[in-house]
Amino acid sequence: MASERILEIKRRLERGKARLESLYGSVPPDGWERTVYEKPAVWTARDLLAHFVSVERSMLDLAKNLAKGGKGAPEGFDYDEYNRREQESYRKRSPQELMELFVESRNLTLKWLDGVTDEQLDRTGRHPGLGDVSLESVLASLHGHMLLHWKDLK
Repeated sequence: MASERILEIKRRLERGKARLESLYGSVPPDGWERTVYEKPAVWTARDLLAHFVSVERSMLDLAKNLAKGGKGAPEGFDYDEYNRREQESYRKRSPQELMELFVESRNLTLKWLDGVTDEQLDRTGRHPGLGDVSLESVLASLHGHMLLHWKDLK
């Protein structure tokens, strides 16, 4: 059975998934191309959804690496360049496709958490934006990252 720490992480991630589905479900058809950010590049509401997909997938890879005792992200990781490349790779996806990809990716994260131990949660490694942190912090950052962007999206 999963520990209370794991269950709390899963609860936050489930709430975040539901909130994202609700928030993006209320975007009017003409709202997808509304600018949310202008720097370092122009990002629309649609681009932000693509970013959530990208982050979910890359953070699961990072989490798996840390859980196995890896070091995490390489030093000097340029997340602005990474985000630029990721945006290009999702450019032709519709908002509906992006939402499906996000839900699928979040569900993979939630399922993976079923096999994580408290000992693994305490392992540390490099997060591209936070530096050296625990696996638990990496997983918590998935939710916190979304909260930061939601404020701007609204």
